[in-house]
Amino acid sequence: MNFITQILVLLAIPVLNASLAMLLAYRGHTLTVAEAAQEVYDDAYRGTALLLGDVVEADDTYTGEHCKDVVHLALDVARELKLDGEQQRTLEFGALLHDIGKIAVPKEIVNKPGKLDPQEWEIIKTHTVEGQRMLERVGGFMGNVGQIVRSHHERWDGHGYPDGLAGAEIPFAARIISCCDAFNAMTTDRPSTGTL
Repeated sequence: MNFITQILVLLAIPVLNASLAMLLAYRGHTLTVAEAAQEVYDDAYRGTALLLGDVVEADDTYTGEHCKDVVHLALDVARELKLDGEQQRTLEFGALLHDIGKIAVPKEIVNKPGKLDPQEWEIIKTHTVEGQRMLERVGGFMGNVGQIVRSHHERWDGHGYPDGLAGAEIPFAARIISCCDAFNAMTTDRPSTGTL
């Protein structure tokens, strides 16, 4: 079975689970059809996000581990801020997938020891837009997560990328992920810079 077929099989499992959950709800079990459908969609999106996270990790181990670390940090912040379940879910998926666009960047740039030259820096910066494009292809909720992925390198002063957003123009979840991303990058051994 090739890689694409494996992905399609993994994506089909939540659909089968959804059908079962809706059938159970319809036959009088504790969930309503709407609740069962919502659980199925949540499970499908979570499964898709985890699968995409695995793709990132298979492509580059450091980036995959970094993304998981950023998830933990972001959820700690979310709990401290008492964000609701929907906000936490959005934040979790945004954190897990914030660097998914790096799979479209040449590995010799992603894993280059030392400083990137100006041309390489421009290429690495495309990962935000590439990540958004990938998630928009999944659609639905993941399309919304794509905007967070796009914005996670924006800066409060407007000097970030790719859009030069400033202050409250930057999605709230992207601001949290940006801080957690920076903290993790500064405190772990990275291919390009090591730790601070």
